[in-house]
Amino acid sequence: MYQKIKDMMWPAPGKRMDDIGWKIRYSERITISDRILAASIIDAYKQMIQDPQKKRNFIVSELRKGPG
Repeated sequence: MYQKIKDMMWPAPGKRMDDIGWKIRYSERITISDRILAASIIDAYKQMIQDPQKKRNFIVSELRKGPG
């Protein structure tokens, strides 16, 4: 699941996100949707590193609120 915040889509925390690290490390078979999820998490992390702290804090607080 993804959450739109202002002009960007962010991977929203959830069960699938919790499992993706384990799947990448230990599963012999990773689905295309798992690969896309992993790539979106990595891209979001890269974006947050580049963003100023004020924007990072805003994004994190919005993601913690959940969808809607």
